[in-house]
Amino acid sequence: MATSRIPNQGRIRQLNVDDTSGEIWATKNIDLRTNPSKIKLARPMKQVMDNTALDDDPVEAIELYGDSAFALTNTNLYQSNLTSLNDLETWVNATTSPNNAEDLNVFRGQLIVVDNTSADAWDGSTYTTNWWTDRGNPLLDSSFRHISEVVKIGAETIAITDGSQVHGYTGLIGSDTGKVNVTLDLPAGAIATCLKVGIRRVFIGTSTESTGEAFVYDWDGASTNYTQSFPSGAQAVLAMEMIDNAPMIITERGEIKIFNNAGFTKVAQLPFSDKFVYDTNISAGNVATGINAPVHPKGMKRSGDNVYINVNFQTDLGADGTAYTLDERSPNGLWVLNLKTYSLSHLCSPDNEIGFKQVSPIQILQNFNSRILMATRQSDNEFSLWAEQEDPTVANEGYLITPQINSNTVKDVYKEIVAQAFMDTGDTLEVKYRNESVPNYPLTNIDGAWAKTNQFNTTDDLSEVYSRFVSGERDEMEVLIGSGAGKSVQIVSIEQGTSTYSVTVDQECGIIGETSIIRIDNWKKIDKTMTIDDKEIARFGTGGTGSWGQFKLIIKGKKGLPEIRQILIKTNAKEEL
Repeated sequence: MATSRIPNQGRIRQLNVDDTSGEIWATKNIDLRTNPSKIKLARPMKQVMDNTALDDDPVEAIELYGDSAFALTNTNLYQSNLTSLNDLETWVNATTSPNNAEDLNVFRGQLIVVDNTSADAWDGSTYTTNWWTDRGNPLLDSSFRHISEVVKIGAETIAITDGSQVHGYTGLIGSDTGKVNVTLDLPAGAIATCLKVGIRRVFIGTSTESTGEAFVYDWDGASTNYTQSFPSGAQAVLAMEMIDNAPMIITERGEIKIFNNAGFTKVAQLPFSDKFVYDTNISAGNVATGINAPVHPKGMKRSGDNVYINVNFQTDLGADGTAYTLDERSPNGLWVLNLKTYSLSHLCSPDNEIGFKQVSPIQILQNFNSRILMATRQSDNEFSLWAEQEDPTVANEGYLITPQINSNTVKDVYKEIVAQAFMDTGDTLEVKYRNESVPNYPLTNIDGAWAKTNQFNTTDDLSEVYSRFVSGERDEMEVLIGSGAGKSVQIVSIEQGTSTYSVTVDQECGIIGETSIIRIDNWKKIDKTMTIDDKEIARFGTGGTGSWGQFKLIIKGKKGLPEIRQILIKTNAKEEL
């Protein structure tokens, strides 16, 4: 007899390396940060600004200035007062003066709006256009995205990326008194994508226009030459954050690396990283201009022991224009890296959808217990701004999947899984399992149209699902995008027509007349649901017999509950050598 445990020796880690490493294999909407020794259901995201309010424009930057949060689009600057949490739902158009705006920063006590050729300044009442070029700085190249950072190494300086250059300015906004203009030239083919400031150094992330390797450049913030360069091990550095004066980067391969004073060492990765799949939006042009880039240059933020990353790794667009994720374990949205364990897990996703067309920046509101503010683009004309939900009555659904637990002999009986969890009224925990691999599974990107709340029709080929159902298998259906996104339910009936399959599931899921993108996989449901009546301990039947076993826990609740204290998986030898 053997017992597997989560936590394992006090650790709960999603390592994303292979099928057996770590304590968790996959997550969606799971919180491993607020109580690192336990597993909690994450709070959902709340839309605080929709496409109509944003006037059909994407959010390019989010910045804190004074007692307000500011969201910048190409042509508008929106303001939300932060004197209370509820104010995040109230946004006003502070000024319509921006034009082709791309980034925000605070310099010399004013809010700096960087556009595609220059930079403007706003002090809360007066908007000064093109102060950047008025101070003798060069006109910016409009074919590249421009990202700014304020350098406080000696005199306060603002630095702006500009293709293969970085421009720095020290001085006043409205006067030439004491001004210093400097331009740093990077090597040919290196395009500056992001930059971060340490105590004595500025680090510049780049992408490469060739098929070679992108470098991170070390600059003192004042010279016309960089000090050193360090290989990134990738073609593009998408975003960067400072971790105790050392830069941390994320690359187009989904690898997260930290600087060790000699180079960059990988400390974590997204699940698809080791597979032969690549994001189709990785090219020098897309990364440099920010068009559909997988991570926004300011889409990576540290707060305490956690780093939040807003990711958008995807494959080619489908026939309906929808962007799909690269890997079943890599849903788009907000991921969290724990700096103590280097566990990288999925925290939340707006509308519980796994795919987006473009990722935008994130901001941490430190004065409100590190509340997260993020932006998304979910379709061609659907831009929005989101914050973590504070309303304790709003429900959410998520799941975690264990690694494959290999038999210690030839075959094991995966006899029982025990969950110890604190729950509230209405919360539920379900367990599913699998102990065999099915060729061609999972089936992804299935287009479904809801004929009933628990029944969808599709013209996609579900012959294999139908054959398995006839043989007695009851597969799982998960809604990835659209009506019912985030739901994981079981197939209870499937009818095969001339060109259409009609699939019925065991719970209400979609809205009649609406559509969804669906995934089908071979998860079997154990006939037991844990509720508050179980008094914090529930035993879940059997996970079958095989050379390996794997479990999926479906968690439904609100206000961060259920909270799982421990998971125990008991196995007995069935067939020995």
